[in-house]
Amino acid sequence: ALLADAHGDAAQAIAAMQRACELAPLAIDLRFQLACLLAANSDFVNAIPHFRYVLENEPQLTEAWYLCGVALMRLNRDTEALPLLREAYRRTPDQSRALRALAELEFRSGFPADALPLWQALYRAAPDDLSICLKSGEILSRLGFHEEALAHYRDAMQRHSDSPDLWMVVAQVEEDRGERAASCRTRDPACE
Repeated sequence: ALLADAHGDAAQAIAAMQRACELAPLAIDLRFQLACLLAANSDFVNAIPHFRYVLENEPQLTEAWYLCGVALMRLNRDTEALPLLREAYRRTPDQSRALRALAELEFRSGFPADALPLWQALYRAAPDDLSICLKSGEILSRLGFHEEALAHYRDAMQRHSDSPDLWMVVAQVEEDRGERAASCRTRDPACE
């Protein structure tokens, strides 16, 4: 299975790992590897039961919490994914991919107030990542913190002054604040 995977033969790798799991049905490491192979090939439906088996039998395997949560997230089973990603983040708060997955899911699930500190932590860790900057500002604005969103975007403009997306959101925040003239100038400096 490992050799087939190393040579890019996903179907053979999965078939061989399934056979290994049949021969050693209680081997948690084999079930985890099978789940990973299935998930890597976007077969999330079949990966999830294997991830769940691993979590039931070896809950200290933090990577399984994260990968099962992401698999559920990819299937839009957000209600099931959220507690898994929260646990993955609780166990590894310094792991940026767990943090980002949880931040995205908290926001997508309708919890912008819970998502905000997560996006802000991501932004502090990667201030040059424009997508993180935009999402952080969007959440600030959505929560009604327009002044904070504007300050956040203006700070980002020092690094991304050529980003049309950033200029657009600054204009939108100005408009949300009721500053139509400032919004117009942001969109078109010749505008009066």
